[in-house]
Amino acid sequence: MWQVIRENPRAVLYAVLMHVVLLVVLVFSLDWTPKISKPAGQKIPIEAKLIDQKQLDAVAERKREEQRKAEEAKRLQALEVHPTGPLCGQGDALARGLAEQYEQDVLRACEHWIAALQRLRVSAARRALRVVPGDLRCAPDAQGIPVLEFFLPAGAYATSLLREILHPDPDR
Repeated sequence: MWQVIRENPRAVLYAVLMHVVLLVVLVFSLDWTPKISKPAGQKIPIEAKLIDQKQLDAVAERKREEQRKAEEAKRLQALEVHPTGPLCGQGDALARGLAEQYEQDVLRACEHWIAALQRLRVSAARRALRVVPGDLRCAPDAQGIPVLEFFLPAGAYATSLLREILHPDPDR
């Protein structure tokens, strides 16, 4: 037998390599972990976390508030809604919460004017603090003089728009 091994060393090397490969395949391809079998009809337990209704309501309210704020931000960006300020007089100026408190603090210095407006029975209202002109165009006329055309909503003043266009003051 030793003589056969000495005469065919390649064959021995191939046989040993083949056995090593088979051993590696068996060791790494077989699943050596024991299988746990469950009895028929037994349910798998589910891990759950107990949350009361108040927590669920709070989460839902936060999501609704975030969605409302996102929609409001889109509308502000699209210039569909505008911040407003009070026109003082008789009645409710319609601000609520922090806005109402801030306006009252600012207007405290004007109480005598507000009282006079109320005596004259001027109705309180709100006015947009930002106005977006529509159909804004500027083109030269026949003599080459620039002509500015635009549309403003009721209550907006063309002179204010022209002042902003012709004399912008960044420090104001």
